[in-house]
Amino acid sequence: MIVPIALVNSTAKDLSGNLVVNSGEHLELLEQVGNDLKLKALERSRKLLKFKVKEANTEANLVASANFGPFKDSVTRTTKIVPLGFPHTLNAGGMLKSVTYLTSVTHPLLTKQH
Repeated sequence: MIVPIALVNSTAKDLSGNLVVNSGEHLELLEQVGNDLKLKALERSRKLLKFKVKEANTEANLVASANFGPFKDSVTRTTKIVPLGFPHTLNAGGMLKSVTYLTSVTHPLLTKQH
């Protein structure tokens, strides 16, 4: 499973800092993000975090905490973990058996009255 994380420096100064990701017990982070990240002034960056799924049919809380100079932020997202290949779609075509139905309809305006 791959999760993108966006890092944005909207200040006029270069910043350095770290990003810590906690994935809980149902996911395992395969690569560490790093403690010495650098963002130039007005830079936007994206990190792709790779996780190994330990348990399916559950929910996992992903917590990303960043600390860049005087700025700190923490974001928590809950994601559903489903089995590989889910959702599954199956399309099929063919013909139904040929069946004839007879019905009769009686309408007062179409019936002759004597």
